[in-house]
Amino acid sequence: MSTDTSLFTALEALRPWLGLAGLGLLLFALLDLLTTSLQMGEGPLTRAIYRGTTRLLHALRRRRDRREVLAWNPIWMVMGTFISWFVLTWLGWTLLFWSQADLVTWAEDEQPASLTDTAYFVGYTLTTLGLGDLHAKTSGWRLLTPLAALNGFFLLTFAITFLTPIASSRSERRQVSLRIFRAGPTPQAFVLTGLNDHPHGLAGLLHDLSGDLIRLDAQHRSALFLHSFYDHYAEVDPHLQLAVLGEALLIAQYGLKDGPPKRLQAVRDSVEGLIWSFYEVQDRGQSPLPPLSLEPLRQQGVNVVDAAEFQAALEREQEFRRGLYDMATTAGWPAEKVTGSGD
Repeated sequence: MSTDTSLFTALEALRPWLGLAGLGLLLFALLDLLTTSLQMGEGPLTRAIYRGTTRLLHALRRRRDRREVLAWNPIWMVMGTFISWFVLTWLGWTLLFWSQADLVTWAEDEQPASLTDTAYFVGYTLTTLGLGDLHAKTSGWRLLTPLAALNGFFLLTFAITFLTPIASSRSERRQVSLRIFRAGPTPQAFVLTGLNDHPHGLAGLLHDLSGDLIRLDAQHRSALFLHSFYDHYAEVDPHLQLAVLGEALLIAQYGLKDGPPKRLQAVRDSVEGLIWSFYEVQDRGQSPLPPLSLEPLRQQGVNVVDAAEFQAALEREQEFRRGLYDMATTAGWPAEKVTGSGD
């Protein structure tokens, strides 16, 4: 049987209060778990973990000048969240069972369990493996043992509930991004694809995307942490592809002499909604906005407005463009990747 260290001995005087502390930890972990899993939102603990891992990886990316490290953020966020839930639950039950002397004893000789022995008992119970060599001595506390086991099962179940929609959302994000990329890797190429290749023109291309973008907007409004999910490849990263799409919308809205196509405003509303939810978890940038040219369309024979008129329109849309480029650059992509000038 293990012996207490000096730290554990010092905690003896605090035993009556440790039960309350343990109950508080259990309720805190439960509240955070339910908020994150059922609402796909962010509990206070989850929010701290998400912000912490994101800042850490951004600092590492700047230090090593490799944006690929950002692609690890979803893994660290999910792992950190689940481990924190389990550790808080484990610690809470341990303090609760250790709050009074002799609540947990060894089955063989009824000797009282130490703090570390109690932690072993709780861990064994939470993982629903049984009681092992220890058990609660009094009948009232024995009734809490299956409750602790149920709590462990509940934690595992809701962890799956938490992971399943995340995996689904990430897959949908990649699909939408790939659709935008396949339509055109640059804003000008996107507009040309709609004008020349889509059977219903640019309006038809925007109509095809509008439903997917509405769902994407809704997902990010209810799960802000999705804005911290970065991808390794440009074609499946929505932070970059939404910036490309937003610039293409500006070309379609202000650069075409025939006027903006139908469905443009609906698509733009979704992109603006994504920018709004992005700024709920990220700060605004200060870097200058790159130029956006109509020349590739003019060379393909598209009837576009003159450069001065288009630049005047872009001046009025600086806030919208700032949101687009903040999304792209926060994910580690250079501004030139949006315009295609860096390829």
